[in-house]
Formats: sequence, C-alpha cells, structure tokens
Amino acid sequence: MSRFPLIIILSLLLSACFQTTSKKSQAQKPSRDLYPAELKSIQKDPNAVLDNLLSKGLDDIRFNYSPLPSSLPKVSDVWERIPKGFSLLNGIEQKHFARSLNRFNKAQRYFNYIGKRAKPYLHHIVEEVAKRGMPMELALLPAIESSYMPHAVSPYRAVGMWQIIPSTGRSFGLKQNAWYDGRRDIVASTDAALDFLETLYKNLDNNWLHAIAAYNCGEGCVRRAIAKNRAKGLPTDYWSLPLPKETKKYIPKLMALSTVVQDPEAYGVDLPKIDNKPYLISVPTEGQVDLRKAAKAAGLGQKELKKLNPGFKHWVTDPKGPHNLLLPLENANLFYQRKNEKGIYVSVSKPPYQAKSKTKRKGKKKKKYQGKKRHHYISQGDTLYKLAKRYGVNVRSLARANGISSKATLALGKRLIIPAKSKKKSKDKKKKPQVTKRNKKHKIRKGDTLAALAKRYSTSINAICRLNRIGKKTILNIGQVLKIPYM
Repeated sequence: MSRFPLIIILSLLLSACFQTTSKKSQAQKPSRDLYPAELKSIQKDPNAVLDNLLSKGLDDIRFNYSPLPSSLPKVSDVWERIPKGFSLLNGIEQKHFARSLNRFNKAQRYFNYIGKRAKPYLHHIVEEVAKRGMPMELALLPAIESSYMPHAVSPYRAVGMWQIIPSTGRSFGLKQNAWYDGRRDIVASTDAALDFLETLYKNLDNNWLHAIAAYNCGEGCVRRAIAKNRAKGLPTDYWSLPLPKETKKYIPKLMALSTVVQDPEAYGVDLPKIDNKPYLISVPTEGQVDLRKAAKAAGLGQKELKKLNPGFKHWVTDPKGPHNLLLPLENANLFYQRKNEKGIYVSVSKPPYQAKSKTKRKGKKKKKYQGKKRHHYISQGDTLYKLAKRYGVNVRSLARANGISSKATLALGKRLIIPAKSKKKSKDKKKKPQVTKRNKKHKIRKGDTLAALAKRYSTSINAICRLNRIGKKTILNIGQVLKIPYM
C-alpha cells in the first residue's frame, strides 16, 4: 500500500535530478561508467527500479543519460500494451473499414514481416505516444506508412518510417543535408511526426480523424473538403468528406490494423512478441565518429548499427552533429568503455562519396538542326508527309524536331518547327559496300541458315544481310554465294 506514494515522491525527485544534472553534464564528463551494472536487473524486472534506488542511492545513477520509461509497464508484450491506449477505435463502426479488415484476416505472413521490422523501434514509439497522451492507434501509423522501414521512399519524396516530405521535415526541425537526414532518424522523426500530428489536431478543431487524414493528404486538402460539405449543408465528419481516394482508404487501414492488434486470435493471427521494456538508448559520442569502428566498440555488426541509426547517409557521422548514436541497452555500457580504445573519432570535412552524377551516355548523339528554323501553323488537311514534301525535309526529321511520332495526328492551330533542309548527298558520294580482301565468300549448302553462318564465322546476321543486301527472312538457295564480313 505504501509503494504508490513512494513511487510518486521518487518520480518527482528523479525529474528534479534530471533537470539539474543535464546542464552540468555538458560541461563535465561523467566520472564513472555511463550505464551502471544495475541497469541489467532493471531491464529484467521493472519493479526492481524502486529497490535499486533505495539501496544504491539517487546519486548513483546518472538519469540525464539513461532516463527510465515514462511509466512502469504492466504487461510483458508491447502488442498487449498498445490496445490499452486505444481511444479512436471504439467510437467507429466496423462497417466503415470492413473491407480493409478482411485483408488483414489470417494475414500471418504480413504480421510476421511487420513484427520483424518494428521490433527495434516499437517500444520507443509507444513510449513517446504515451508520454503525450495521444491515441495509441498512432503508434501503428508507421505500419501503414512504411511498414516500419526507416529507408522507405515514396514517389512524392516522402522519406523514413513516418514518410515525411522535405518541407514538413524542415518545418519541424529535422536536419537534412549531404551527411544526415533526420527524416530517417528513429528518435528525431518520431518526435517530428508526433509534433506534426498534434499541430494538425489543434488546427482542425481537435478532431483526430481529420488530423490523421491531413497527415496523409495535407491540412489544406481536409479544410477544402470540410468547407465544400458545409457549403452544401452536408456532414463534415471524416467519413462524409470528399477526400482523395488514397486518403479515404488511409484511416480504414489504420482502424482495421488496430482491430487485429486488439484481438489477434479472433482474426487468426499470432503477433510476434516484442518485449515491453526499453531496447534502445541514445548515447552521446561527443564528436564525429566512424560508424564501422563504433560498431566494433559496441560489439555490434555494421549492418545492425546502421539499422538503428539510419539517419546517417555515410559511414562517417555529420561533423556538425547530431553527436549521438542509438544503441541497444545491453551494448551501451560496452561502447562507452571502449570508444576511446577503438579510435572511433575522425575528422572528415566532406562526405566520403557524393551521389553519382548522371553521366552522358556514350553512343550516337542526337542530331542538332543547324541553320534557320522555320515555323508552320497546322491548317486543315496538313499531314507530316505533305509538310515534309512542301519544305524539302524528310518526315523523320520533321517529327524528331517536334518531339512527336512520324504517325502522329496533327492538331489544328498547333505550331510545328520546320528544320533546316538537309543537304542532299550526291549519287557519286554513295559508296556501295565493297568486298575487301578480308571478306570471305561462302557457297550455300543444304541446311545452311543465316544464324548458322553467323555463328560459324563469328559475325552477326545483320552484318551478313547488310553486306549482301538481303533480308533476315530471305530464303537461301543451294549454290548461292554469300559474302561473309570479317569481324
């Protein structure tokens, strides 16, 4: 009975310690290991937090670097915790998302995939949503947006787990440069996305469904739809608004996914277990580091470290920050002890490599029309053939100059560019294919084909046809002599 008041008192003391020590930590380095050994026991048994604090003393743990969860978890699996915070699903009739729900029914393969992707990040997202008192359905929004993939990129230049476009990212303080993209950073992007959702919620009269719809199609889009319905005297709830097709499916998908998470057994799904305890922690690096050496110092594989820190675009962090790495709790103390031994610090002023520039393709260059170009406005009866004959150019040149097909239908009044007249080649300059000493002759025998001859003489069918002025489907007669080009 006496533990609850004690917990409240300790939480107040911890918050005070956090505020007073955070300023000091910037000026002086910690005098001992950043993550105490007691942290492991806390991870295994969250209720042991109280006993540890009482036995070791409040000053023994540096809360400014390893803050405790926002609330002591009451369940062992994050998937079990999420439905306890649902506040939108119960107020929506299932008929609105029945079609989406059918797609998730018995979709075990999909939930295995989602669970694998979400495992390192989901507890952090749930904690942040819980701290803000937001509907817990929002913790499942990255599943709809990107399947919890930090490297996901949409055709609209939206990037990251929360699919944030560049302008929105900048508006909410996400750094984007050649070194680092905050839209891919797990912690930074989650903070920005939740800030964005809170802003939309306030701007749209505290309506979460409108806010979620605006997250997909934009605040202006939702406002116009509301204004349109009001002008017609129609309801302005989300389900009645004339929204884009994708946005109309957006919330039904989220509600259907929430329904399955709330009762997975009813829909033939077994959600992969994700422990309801902190998995990641942000560790200060105090400078630019080589991620490959940092991975060794933390006892992690390079791919695993990049997976947890997808915001960095190269194997070297941004020289101007952020100077921190996201690491598993069990590796954080090891990293702090070994970071100086492994020589992780570097000083690189330019990114290790730049994005590949679009190189010009080698080969035939497009002919550029020289001389004065004329123009012709299409009138009734005009065709490319007639115009080419009239202006002394060929149809292909005329079509290419205007970027159209040689068989295109011309629209009345359209302006066509007439290229300069091509110089006519004199008949004397036309050279016939000559049989050089290197060319061979072959007398056709029974069973000979162009393909067989090309293979035999290490040449191509086109080369044989061109030299002999025949088509690919020409029938070869026994006794006929063909010229074989030398290759």
